[in-house]
Amino acid sequence: MIKEKVVALVLGVLLGSVLGVWVVSFSRKIRLDEKKFTVLKKKNVEKKIKKELLRPGFFEVSSPKDNTLVSTKIIKIKGRAPANSLLIAQSPLTEKVILSKKEEFELEFPVAMGENVIHLTLYNKNIQSGVLEKKFRVYLLENEK
Repeated sequence: MIKEKVVALVLGVLLGSVLGVWVVSFSRKIRLDEKKFTVLKKKNVEKKIKKELLRPGFFEVSSPKDNTLVSTKIIKIKGRAPANSLLIAQSPLTEKVILSKKEEFELEFPVAMGENVIHLTLYNKNIQSGVLEKKFRVYLLENEK
């Protein structure tokens, strides 16, 4: 009876050790594979974003620049965006929507006295995120006569 207990104890310890080593090595392998996958996935996403940013037709506003002082109540917003994009310009004063047929756009936009925070939102089906946004400030200071 003592021999049987010793044999059962030795076999239990051996099988438990083998099983424990197998579980630990298998779980490490899975964790390493997940890390490789996420690193590759992040690199691919970064490459796609860089391509999108560098392609001609990326959304940019050439004028007015941020924190610009103006003396007229209507400003011209100029810039570049992909063709066939929907562009929405918003401020506390008004909102305008245009569809840009070409890569360059020009929009006359009214501003109020003082600080005007203007949000430009671009919607395009060819851009991966679908939405691009720009925000800038224009200050209207009229000359007293």
